[in-house]
Amino acid sequence: MKKHKIARIIPGSIAEEMEIEVGDLLVRINDQEMDDIFDYQYLVQDEYLEVLIEKPSGEEWLLEIDKDPDE
Repeated sequence: MKKHKIARIIPGSIAEEMEIEVGDLLVRINDQEMDDIFDYQYLVQDEYLEVLIEKPSGEEWLLEIDKDPDE
């Protein structure tokens, strides 16, 4: 399973609101693994997202995000 380290968080973003931090690992979006940035960009277009994050401690967070189409 490929995990992607989060390198930056945009201030005021949904990620910041959900307490995702630099250094966390992005594991899956909507139960789909990502190979590259193109997969990520495709998957985040949905208005409802289930995002699996792994914290540096190994703890996993499954976040449910409802977003506006422009977010």
